Amino acid sequence: PLGSGLALGLPLVAGNGSDRPAETIDQLCCLLAERVRIPTHHYLPQAALWRSSARQQLALGWPTLPAGQLPDAVTAECCPQMFVGRRGPSITGPALAEDPKPIAPDSPLSWLQLRIAAVASPPPCALPGFDGKPVILHVLHDWGGGVERFVLDLAAGDRQHTHLALQSRGQFSRRCYGESLRLGVVGESGFWPIRSWPLAATIADTVTTDASYRQLLTTLISDFSVSAVIVSSLIGHSLDALHCGLPTTFICHDYYPLWPVLHADFGDPSLAFDPASMASALADADASTSPFQSQEVRHWSALREHFLDDLVRYKIALAAPSDCVRRNWLRIAPVLADNRFAVIPHGLRPFPEPPPALPQTQHGRLRLLVLGRIQGGKAEQLLHAAVADITRYADLYLLGCGAAGQAFFGQAHVHVLLDYDRAALPGLVATLQPDAALLPATVAESFSYPLSELWALGVPPIATRLGSFVERIADGVNGLLIAPNAAA
Repeated sequence: PLGSGLALGLPLVAGNGSDRPAETIDQLCCLLAERVRIPTHHYLPQAALWRSSARQQLALGWPTLPAGQLPDAVTAECCPQMFVGRRGPSITGPALAEDPKPIAPDSPLSWLQLRIAAVASPPPCALPGFDGKPVILHVLHDWGGGVERFVLDLAAGDRQHTHLALQSRGQFSRRCYGESLRLGVVGESGFWPIRSWPLAATIADTVTTDASYRQLLTTLISDFSVSAVIVSSLIGHSLDALHCGLPTTFICHDYYPLWPVLHADFGDPSLAFDPASMASALADADASTSPFQSQEVRHWSALREHFLDDLVRYKIALAAPSDCVRRNWLRIAPVLADNRFAVIPHGLRPFPEPPPALPQTQHGRLRLLVLGRIQGGKAEQLLHAAVADITRYADLYLLGCGAAGQAFFGQAHVHVLLDYDRAALPGLVATLQPDAALLPATVAESFSYPLSELWALGVPPIATRLGSFVERIADGVNGLLIAPNAAA
């Protein structure tokens, strides 16, 4: 391993003092170092693994050498993912040379030194794969939203496992979502980055298999002793994520990649979602607003077929946040009838501070809140149809509506806040003092985190009678259900 007494050097940049103790440096080395072997003619007397052949040479007698130095004919291998040092005192990086010329050769550890120097906050875990906690790998995109919320909340509520996240990264403007992959530790409020890899063959949506992706996945599973995989999204990934040889669960947050149109009404039993209906669905959809490049039926049909084959062949467990999602999946893909398919509603992580009680104040005009993203069938379509009638008697507050809310800028009695920090939500709602909240979806929601947050904040919801809203809301008891049209 690395250590303070090793001639190979410290994993700290010269001149960069460190107030980190040895155990913290060991933790950073474990997270940030590649699992490589660095040849050296030195070793740490305090921590070295000797092969039998080397021990035989040692028994015959070494030439007289300084402690920790090997003869020229003997080569050791250093493992940079481990650091050995005395507990307690901080480790200080090497001093800068008084004379910068001549320039010293690069250290074999320069790549690790730069990674550690760039660390701004402590990692949210100890030693993944070495601290006795099983490691779970989450596979997801970097779009945020409910998928990211699920991963963060699950990790926050589970202290028995270490959670890592493999995110696909790309650009909406290029409609390409697998340009690189980033591995991070799942923390309280985000992902602590460990490594990133650019993909030579970018993945626009999802590919059925990719040798480089498969090798990368195999390597990180080995490096961090991953024991289980949870796939929350395959956007920007390869289907290889489903069959890496570990217990794997696929979370049905939505209906991708069964269907390429993300905001369809999957809860409508009169609609067919078979491959034969895909051509008309793609033709009816606005290609300019689709998040995906391909509008080819052949591409999406082949992806769907390979996806379902993998789920069945590898007996992938499925989980959905509501029973309506489970029923819809089985109606669309009856081939999954024999797969284990659980319904597990999402939990809600408590807010950092207890939500303040909403004052019972009369405002004259009603105050109606729309919480969260509104694009497409989530709320945007129905709001455009109903906003003129609603604002005759109510002020409408679009809180966290995202880019889709820009279309409502300048409209009388409509107040727009595109984004907010979740920790600030209770204070924002207490300031607005809404009388009720609208959940005006025109397609079936799979769960709805905003509904959970509204209940937690004491705001009565008025939701359309679709999807999970019907399961979760007892009409007239903990909310109201209305028809999904502007007149209602």
